[in-house]
Amino acid sequence: NNLVGKIAIVDRGTCSFEIKAKNAQAAGAVGTIIANNADGDTPPGLGVDANTQDPTIPVLSVTKAAGAALKAALQNIPQSGQMFRAVG
Repeated sequence: NNLVGKIAIVDRGTCSFEIKAKNAQAAGAVGTIIANNADGDTPPGLGVDANTQDPTIPVLSVTKAAGAALKAALQNIPQSGQMFRAVG
């Protein structure tokens, strides 16, 4: 899939969050959403990988259910969105 200029959605898995985000960034993504791979009401925390340089694109995590809903919405038509950090 072409990720240039897009927000990537990836599943949580065996490699670190930073590696997932760096891979998406290297493919041209402008942001990364990491969907949990386990049920629950709380998105996973984004841990730190001391062996990987931090990505420069925004990264956030969502629950498994929210990730499934996003992926389902993307199956039908392209979606648009923005990522930003609320301060305060």
